[in-house]
Amino acid sequence: KDWVKNIGDFSKRVEEELDQKQKKRQIKTVSKFIFDSHSEFIKFHLDFIEEVIRKEKKLDMVFYFRHVPLPNILSRDDIERLKPFLPRIKWTIISKNASSLDNWCAKYWKGLGIKVKLGKDIPTNTMLIIMNDYLMHIYLPRKSVEEWDKMFLVKNVDKVDLNKITEIILEKKYKTTITITKDKDIISLLK
Repeated sequence: KDWVKNIGDFSKRVEEELDQKQKKRQIKTVSKFIFDSHSEFIKFHLDFIEEVIRKEKKLDMVFYFRHVPLPNILSRDDIERLKPFLPRIKWTIISKNASSLDNWCAKYWKGLGIKVKLGKDIPTNTMLIIMNDYLMHIYLPRKSVEEWDKMFLVKNVDKVDLNKITEIILEKKYKTTITITKDKDIISLLK
């Protein structure tokens, strides 16, 4: 659980950088975290969203993913936790694929006011998230990506294997590694 210990240091650096923003200085920071499961990364990401909104009052967030995130990656508590922040988030999900499951997931996110684009070129083979001036690269094991791709091939959404989704997201079988960079110049190239 080194990432738990490192979050405190990372949060302090982010806070200092957000305070430095008033000095009009571009600060570049790179931090790396390894999570034992994808669900641990999701919890970290929700905390990071809250932290950025608290400091910057708004959030311009773009997800570049192979597939539209499944609605059940967030618990009801997570969704309730996010709802007060949604009016301050300009959120777009851009998916490389447009399968029937991607379309089904897109309807859910659109219902929360999130813009979703399907079947688009994305600048990554897994996941990339832009949050204001922060760039988050999410690296997944090849086997995890293969399992996600296979799951999204279903023609009928009723045939989705919920046990497989749980295994991929919650179990410690697949680690999630991320790097976070604060770099306005790089982000301007991606938008």
